[in-house]
Amino acid sequence: LEVDPKAGSRSDKPMIVLNCEDIGTSFFKCSGERGGDRPSLPFPWEAVRCAIKFYEDLGFMPQPVCHQATMARHPPPERLREKLIQCPVVDDDGRLQGRGSDRIFVITLASTYDCPFVDNSNYREQVWNGHELWPWLQQEGLASKVEYIFDSFGEFLPSREVVPRAVSGTIWIPWTEYGGR
Repeated sequence: LEVDPKAGSRSDKPMIVLNCEDIGTSFFKCSGERGGDRPSLPFPWEAVRCAIKFYEDLGFMPQPVCHQATMARHPPPERLREKLIQCPVVDDDGRLQGRGSDRIFVITLASTYDCPFVDNSNYREQVWNGHELWPWLQQEGLASKVEYIFDSFGEFLPSREVVPRAVSGTIWIPWTEYGGR
């Protein structure tokens, strides 16, 4: 088996980390699907797909993090499954304090790859104080965080523009080319 070293790889594109658990929860909140018990509702994989596509269209390589349990309870469509990163089960992940393994792995990936991350969670809370990633969050991590909403039409709308940094230079895509979204 020969591998072409010039062939595209994941490292050729700038990364952005997406918290799929948070995207699913936010979609339910924004779309008004609050009635009933959320676990009984199907997971909104279409919302995750929209967020992934949004950043792929901007030239990013999204790193969408999702719990193994979510994927087992609500299997994603096959074309989406191959893009998802399964977050491992962590026994003492700080979920009761508000951290959770999904958030831990989202910021671990963002700090490792020095890239932005998409999440509506409050990372300024004191529950992060003392965690090994707290200094990174305080020094540079919060500046890399991108909040978002889903509008009435189900469109993914981030709070700010993120310009991908390419390996061999900067890729700049005008925000207006995407109608502000």
